[in-house]
Amino acid sequence: MIVDILVTGTEKGKPLVFEIERGHLGSTRVELSSYLGTKPVVVATFVWDGIAPGDRNAHQFQVPLSTVLSGAP
Repeated sequence: MIVDILVTGTEKGKPLVFEIERGHLGSTRVELSSYLGTKPVVVATFVWDGIAPGDRNAHQFQVPLSTVLSGAP
């Protein structure tokens, strides 16, 4: 699945935080890409195969916003 997001309302020094909720089988891999140049550049990769306690199997990931806005890892 590919999802495009537009980052707005940012505060300097604050990280970009996102949450993934998934089932209990396998793993989830997320590649965060920047499209500021002529070609997309992967700036962060997250892999999660755990099971969170509670009703939701969700996990938060953070990446410095400067990493996404600069377009370089």
